[in-house]
Amino acid sequence: GEAQPTYRSLKYARELLTAAQSLGVERIVTFASLASGIHPSEHPKVTGIATSPTLLEECARVEVSAGSDGKIGGLNGLILGAAAESGMDGMCLLAEIPYFAIQVPNPKAARAALSVFCVLAGVDVSLEALSRDAEKVDRALTEALEKLQAREAAEAEEGGEEKEGVEPEAKEPEEKPAPEPTGLDDAARKRIERLFDDARKDPSKAVALKQELDRFGVFPEYEGRFLDLFRRG
Repeated sequence: GEAQPTYRSLKYARELLTAAQSLGVERIVTFASLASGIHPSEHPKVTGIATSPTLLEECARVEVSAGSDGKIGGLNGLILGAAAESGMDGMCLLAEIPYFAIQVPNPKAARAALSVFCVLAGVDVSLEALSRDAEKVDRALTEALEKLQAREAAEAEEGGEEKEGVEPEAKEPEEKPAPEPTGLDDAARKRIERLFDDARKDPSKAVALKQELDRFGVFPEYEGRFLDLFRRG
């Protein structure tokens, strides 16, 4: 369900619309995300793209602004192109997500786009589950962002001193205290390592990893490795 065809995608989109039309479907709505500088705690804006001015007017009535330049990747955009080609109405609702976490599923963005769709379509869908998930993801992303910003600020300060030729004052080497034992058994450490492997392959697993590190109380021990998942992203 989370995969998209990578071969003959346009043909796939056309056949999908043909099947939809045979069932009496007259309008296609797709959903996508729009990376921006939004803070994880902020409410995401929803932008609309449509195949006709009439649909854009409908979006404007629910305070959804029209998108400007850009490209919608994947089937979310390709289906709209196929819809326009066949004269079928189509729109895409794009909700904002933080640019630094584009690979992480964002329930708050999904909730924002879905709430707009509910108003446009006149349907009532419960958003409670998305709201509960959004709180967990927001906490994890906010903490990750704050630590990333702190680390980048420290690195920028160190880099600035080097560029200006400021030599750090010589200090006697200090012995680093040995890390306090965390009490994790071998099974718990192996589970954490598996979660790190999963998160490297699929960044959407990072939130589950963060929750597990917090549950064991060992996030400080793994903080550097965890933040590197986002920095690479």
